[in-house]
Amino acid sequence: MQSSTEPAATTSGRPLGHLPTLSAALFLWWLILQVPLIQRLLSVLIP
Repeated sequence: MQSSTEPAATTSGRPLGHLPTLSAALFLWWLILQVPLIQRLLSVLIP
């Protein structure tokens, strides 16, 4: 009984769970890459 319900739960949960985490990880990585540029802009705008 449990073996028949587990695959359905994992297959329905994994795609929905992986996409938000991947997009969030990519967004955080993009923010980390943009930090030096943001610091340069702030140093130029705020003397």
